[in-house]
Amino acid sequence: MPADRLQSLEAVAGRIFRHLVDYAYQPGEPGSITVALAEKGPRLRLRFEDDAGPSGPPESRPGNPKAGEPHNPAPPLNGLPRLAESLIYYRTADRKNQLVVFLN
Repeated sequence: MPADRLQSLEAVAGRIFRHLVDYAYQPGEPGSITVALAEKGPRLRLRFEDDAGPSGPPESRPGNPKAGEPHNPAPPLNGLPRLAESLIYYRTADRKNQLVVFLN
């Protein structure tokens, strides 16, 4: 893999992983993060999956004991659009979050 492509991959993967660690889970809350990398023709597909609750204010999370508390949303992942060709986020039927990033 060319050095510049490897640097982009490391930057994107590191930034997203750090973001998930810092913002997806409450302190002391257990959870898991899975990262998968695949070559799709000339592009790389980087997929992150976590089992944290859905993003959004606490009152929007069913059964959350913190409903009604002030919500400090996670900052956006600034800079990723210039490093990635596309970003796709969705919540799966088994209640996991998926973030898929395609890199040239």
